[in-house]
Amino acid sequence: MDDLERALAKLAATPDYGDLDDLFENDGSLKKSKCKDVMAARDWLAAALDVRSAAPSTLPLSLAIPTWLYGAEPTMPFATHYAKYYQNSLREEALVNNSRAGIIYGRGGGGTLREIFQDVERNYYAKDAENFTPMIFFDRGGYWLRSAVYESGKVTSYGLKLDETIPEILKFGICTRLSPDETALRQFLDKIAFTDDVSVIKDVLAEHSGVAKRNMSFALAGESFRIPTLRMNRA
Repeated sequence: MDDLERALAKLAATPDYGDLDDLFENDGSLKKSKCKDVMAARDWLAAALDVRSAAPSTLPLSLAIPTWLYGAEPTMPFATHYAKYYQNSLREEALVNNSRAGIIYGRGGGGTLREIFQDVERNYYAKDAENFTPMIFFDRGGYWLRSAVYESGKVTSYGLKLDETIPEILKFGICTRLSPDETALRQFLDKIAFTDDVSVIKDVLAEHSGVAKRNMSFALAGESFRIPTLRMNRA
């Protein structure tokens, strides 16, 4: 077993951090019913810190922009730098705008849905396939491929079926504005993937990497005004 496999195995042993909502009594003391959740969160964080400590001392730069607004969403300590927005809608807008290489979506709540449809809006108006940013929906359990199941007002099977809705919305936007032939349309839609196949994900991102690097170089050089409006801060 190599170092990466050992790290993943250690993280997999404590995948959940419990429910960290509504932890305290009115007097500030921890609710007894929440002790197990707090212990789960501590074990989850300890595993992450242990794996992080075993990593090389010098790592490529990475930036995390966590929510930090809701107690139930702790942040993995794997980034080299952290940033903070105090309005979550601004945070999500910034994340989508600056995701020059594409976005991989895991299952999430309302904030994730906001990001998805902000991304849809951006791609809806992409002037060509080059400026259409990859959207990858990842979940090994097929979360994005099925609808939820409900019984007596409770969700008994989780899912949010977007594998038909997202491509259909974007196809409509592209065809309404550009009237592409089938080959040209496929260049857009091939950047949307609902998969847990890492090789497929790598191929989709690699296909777009040249555009992402070029636009990033413009931004880092402070030459944003040379980038057309639809490419501003966008891959």
